[in-house]
Amino acid sequence: MSCTNLIYHIVFSTKERRDALAAERIARICKYAAGIIRNHEGVPLAVNGVADHLHIAAIVSPKIALSQFVGTIKSNCSKWIHETFSDMQAFGRQDGYSAFTVSASVRDSVVSYIRNQESHHRKMSFQDELIQLLDRHGVEYDPKYPDVLRDSCSWAFGTPTNDENNVGYVDAPHRHSIFGAGIR
Repeated sequence: MSCTNLIYHIVFSTKERRDALAAERIARICKYAAGIIRNHEGVPLAVNGVADHLHIAAIVSPKIALSQFVGTIKSNCSKWIHETFSDMQAFGRQDGYSAFTVSASVRDSVVSYIRNQESHHRKMSFQDELIQLLDRHGVEYDPKYPDVLRDSCSWAFGTPTNDENNVGYVDAPHRHSIFGAGIR
């Protein structure tokens, strides 16, 4: 028997960092993404973002490679977006992503960070945030090539819906999860 707790903080951006999705669609898309994570033996801890990128905190099964896990989320969500929203046929995503391991001791801080993306990005751009994450995690990059930074992440959702009814946030057993309303 293997005992693991593989927690990742995953970041994606839209193609060319376009504002891809309207706020009223984020709950449905996050619910779908959370289902994909669960269907691949993962546990979604947090899913949230702003207009040009998305953050996911998830426990990933040791049975699947991270690149396969992220690729499955991205491709299945893209397909679903195209099938569900007739006006989104041109929706695109970039190829890359960023992923960082998360210690169980800081999991709650990462979930909180993801939950507060909207207010966080009133003060900091996505590129500055990504550079800060790369630096904090010791990931080498060349800041002279902003396209490399842009391509290192790969897809996004619009502004999350966080109203007084707590839409966008759902409790999962033993963990606090952040997605669209009604997710279980």
